[in-house]
Amino acid sequence: MPVPTCSASTCNGACQAGYTDCNADKRADGCETHTDTDIANCGACGRICPSNICSAGICQGATPGDIVVIGHDMSQARAGTVQAKVLGNAIGIPSTDPIRVLSYAGGESAVVVTTTHAVAAAGIGNRTIIFTAATDAALDDTGLYATYDVVLFHGGGSTPFAMGQRWATPLSTFTKAGGVLVALDRGDTDIPALVRGTGVLSLGGHIALPTSTQFAVTSASDVVGYKLLSPYAAVGPSVGFTGAEAMSSDLSWVVRTADVAARPVVIHKIAR
Repeated sequence: MPVPTCSASTCNGACQAGYTDCNADKRADGCETHTDTDIANCGACGRICPSNICSAGICQGATPGDIVVIGHDMSQARAGTVQAKVLGNAIGIPSTDPIRVLSYAGGESAVVVTTTHAVAAAGIGNRTIIFTAATDAALDDTGLYATYDVVLFHGGGSTPFAMGQRWATPLSTFTKAGGVLVALDRGDTDIPALVRGTGVLSLGGHIALPTSTQFAVTSASDVVGYKLLSPYAAVGPSVGFTGAEAMSSDLSWVVRTADVAARPVVIHKIAR
């Protein structure tokens, strides 16, 4: 540590640039992890480089990221339910601990954002989540991956397609570097337009679903579909997506409506 300090019998100095205290024990070994070059902690504790090459805190080579779009109102989800686990699975894709989330309200209320954060935190197990509120300008940063593991959209804002276009390059760069983009659609803002504007996933629109709708997990082997009971119901508004990108080896309709329409409700795409 460049400036060792002690408070309440605890070592709490700042780490030197390029080093991190990943074992939370500065007294024993200081800032022991060289996150600039450590392939198991590249740029952040727990971030593993598939290529086994870490330079300046960035995994080198091909590092696929993820785009997850969820058509449920997570602010009303109850902890321990399948509805809540969908969000936990998506937020938990990164291997890092803590998971650093840049959270964009997009017109949703502070109550919706706060309760959704609580649902996510409860569903992530014993890892820690750090939420940072995103401004429009914060999402202009093409270096998002150096600071965040997940970008979370709660709403699409007032001009969703235009904002998506504005952030197209930063979000494409972020996901192709291994970042995870999660967009939540409760039906009151145009999340499909926002996502479509970014160019990371093709979505036509959404339709409101009856509260009696049941949902079928159709890609249980997908990381987002992991250990989801099927069928299940959701509390609060849900939407089905229209004009969704076709399924492929890199794209799964993880959850669909459990009816003849079989509309996609949760979509997961690998970004390469």
